[in-house]
Amino acid sequence: MKRAKKLGKKKSDQKEWISAETIPKLNLRKTKKEIINTSRTRANIPPAEAELQINIEQPSKAGIKKAITALRNGKAAGPDEIPPEAIKEDMETSANLLYDLLSKLWIKDKCQLSGEKAL
Repeated sequence: MKRAKKLGKKKSDQKEWISAETIPKLNLRKTKKEIINTSRTRANIPPAEAELQINIEQPSKAGIKKAITALRNGKAAGPDEIPPEAIKEDMETSANLLYDLLSKLWIKDKCQLSGEKAL
């Protein structure tokens, strides 16, 4: 019984996926990637010479309003599920609520650091 011929290209006509010329190129690319990745993660960054100046004063209403204004519209709500548009809608109420909350947290944290009893 004769086998029927299959139509199409013969498998022997197809080129190999990776040729002998490609292997050294792949190895070169791999070593370059390793060099780049290790240089980014193992950077020899010297420590800062001067202390960063960080404001640790009690937050002001003006600062809170400035932060609310800087919120970008159209962004996804955070874990509290409050979108930025809702906070910006009534700036005065939002600023007052956040000021009261942050002031209580600031006083509590300051008392804990000094060993006093909070409100």
